[in-house]
Amino acid sequence: NKLAEEAARALYSLEGLAPFERLIGSNDPMTVNKTFAVVQKVGWKDRWAMLKKIADDPNRDLSIRKKAIQAYGSGWNEETNLLEDLKNNRVPEDLKAVAVSTLMGGIKGAIREEAAKLAGLDKASNLPPIHELAAISGQVGKGAIVFERSCSTCHVVNGKGVN
Repeated sequence: NKLAEEAARALYSLEGLAPFERLIGSNDPMTVNKTFAVVQKVGWKDRWAMLKKIADDPNRDLSIRKKAIQAYGSGWNEETNLLEDLKNNRVPEDLKAVAVSTLMGGIKGAIREEAAKLAGLDKASNLPPIHELAAISGQVGKGAIVFERSCSTCHVVNGKGVN
């Protein structure tokens, strides 16, 4: 919302990123989500460093770190930065799947293709036909691992994941 963005710009001009870092540290998920949303939309150059610092901090809650890496890699220039960080092993191991997922929803086709390669999805032609895949019975434990790596960046099941 435009009013929130204008208020954020005014607050930033007075106090810098400190108030936003405090809000992201809040225990209120709605406050955290709205803060990430506004930080992601406004064009402060130093927000990238703040988001990267949050994502890299192993003492922070994993859901907050996931949101930070998503915000860090969302945008025209940002997705290029995140891809370079992934390629150069500058993304924490527990956030790599989130980073790849973020890039797969990116703006630039070349970025999406690189993300697919990083995820191993460029080898999808080696899979059996869909009717054979549909006939295979699932394994809950393996499905939970896939959910944690790929789906939990945007979805919540049984209290696990990020909405």
